[in-house]
Amino acid sequence: MREFRKQAYEIRVRLMLFSLPVVNLAPEFLPQTTHDWLYTWTSFRFAASGMRNSMYFNEVDAASTSLSVLAWIAAIGLVLVIVSAFKKKARPL
Repeated sequence: MREFRKQAYEIRVRLMLFSLPVVNLAPEFLPQTTHDWLYTWTSFRFAASGMRNSMYFNEVDAASTSLSVLAWIAAIGLVLVIVSAFKKKARPL
């Protein structure tokens, strides 16, 4: 099971490293292979599209939508931090 975790981690790190330059380009300028195989699998594309919408005002409601998503992420993170404070610590064997 450890080897599977290590391989999955290596794939994720490589995907993140190779996707950073791809996300900086507009999707229309990407070659079809790069768009289909790399751009569709990267999670940074959501952040990049949200940033483009906010910067260029493509959507009138872009700022409030981005802020609401950020607020939800912060709220969930805060709840997880509070819940983890009350979690019992594991006893040593």
